[in-house]
Amino acid sequence: MFPIKLFPDPVARFVHETSAAIGCDESMVALPVLSALGSAIGTTRAITLKPGWLEPPVIWACVIARSGTMKSPAHDAALQPLRDMQDRRFCEYEAARADYNSAIESYENEASARRRGPVARPAPKKPEAPVCIRHLVSDATVEALAPILANNPRGVLLARDELAGWIKGFNQYKSRGGADAQHWLELWRAGTLTVDRKTGDARTIHVRRAAVSVCGTIQPGVFAASMTGEHFESGLAARLLIAHPPEAIKRWSTRSASSAVRAGYANTAAALLALEHVAGEHGPDPVKLTLTPDALLGWGEWYDAHARRIAEAGADREAAALAKLEAYAARFALVFTLIENANAREVGADAIRRGCALADWFAGEAMRVYGLLGEDEESRELRQLTEWITRKGGAVTPRDLTRNLRAYPTANEAEAALEGMVKAGLGTWEHAGHGGGVGRPTRRFILTGGRADETPPETPADGAGADEIPENPKENRNCVGVGSVGAPESARSVGAWGEV
Repeated sequence: MFPIKLFPDPVARFVHETSAAIGCDESMVALPVLSALGSAIGTTRAITLKPGWLEPPVIWACVIARSGTMKSPAHDAALQPLRDMQDRRFCEYEAARADYNSAIESYENEASARRRGPVARPAPKKPEAPVCIRHLVSDATVEALAPILANNPRGVLLARDELAGWIKGFNQYKSRGGADAQHWLELWRAGTLTVDRKTGDARTIHVRRAAVSVCGTIQPGVFAASMTGEHFESGLAARLLIAHPPEAIKRWSTRSASSAVRAGYANTAAALLALEHVAGEHGPDPVKLTLTPDALLGWGEWYDAHARRIAEAGADREAAALAKLEAYAARFALVFTLIENANAREVGADAIRRGCALADWFAGEAMRVYGLLGEDEESRELRQLTEWITRKGGAVTPRDLTRNLRAYPTANEAEAALEGMVKAGLGTWEHAGHGGGVGRPTRRFILTGGRADETPPETPADGAGADEIPENPKENRNCVGVGSVGAPESARSVGAWGEV
């Protein structure tokens, strides 16, 4: 279960009500919310962990889910405030562009008259072209991003409903001799971006602090096929926060998040977008938030425990993901602090605890998903069958398999599959009888720890759980310990990772 109680209000309430209204897991809303709010802050703020170690609120987040699981509505809801603001910015730009066109026409006429006139007159001042303020982009090429970032020192959010093209693009650009992959790693750390172009007015574009947050979705099989060994070696995979939430059976509902909750989230995004840089020697610089003494103590304790976890990691890819979560723990704490108080100048112990706990959750989720990527065919089939039985309520008959799963077309194959699960200790047989008729009694397989007497998990019906609002994290600040958040649920639908 996604630990939404770690989030501050009003964001926690927005995620809870929106996911309940859509009928999806809370992580599907929470991940793009994190990226959106981190991008809204942009390079105006950074957290100082010690001299020389600054972390910007750049967040790359990806929801892994099949089609039809409501991932797109969740993605859209999380981005709505930024899209509304971007629409306003485009309107302002079009108006400014119209004024500029009129001004440039007057300038050219005046300059022409001055050249023809017998009396020398002061040269007219050439109008400056307006700049379009950008919050969102969809083009993932660095060549397209460079001029946008040069005009928008705050940074932008790359928001794509399907991230497959962005992930696959790293290989494509490298094969053409480009350096997009290396540039993107700089964008994650709000580092320096220098791009030399063959065309355009500015042949060299240099951005001191170039920041791009990322959010989107991808289907499980596509993720498995796209996330190659090269992406793990380059560090892309380690920087990508992932969640593969459990699927629920959809039910029609007329529910929606309340207008007050939506307004609260929109106001939070607006407050973060209003933050400004401080003037630096070479251009805009971030306001640097420091840790309170208690926060520094809590950070040190988590850092040491996390370092031991990295050292004990069983594979290089796991160690790399854990290493990047060091940065994310601090970034989460920064975002949480500014949600609660946009004028904050320090990060407190409570924000550090919650940021570290959220990083622990993402660590568990990454390890679980990486395990899915490394499955052999036999293990994958067994897991998929287990997950399908779980969705059916924890109890099935061989006939259920033959009628619903193409992998088991005959009764003998279904019986053998379930018998294999019994031998593996995953369940037991139960004789269900035959209702007083003739013939062999029906056997039913009961999954160990299953819910044989319950119905499959469903999304809440209209009005169900409407009053179940997450508790305010401020009221539970002493109840959330670092590392206390358990690993996510693993229930998934059969076939989701069929292309691994």
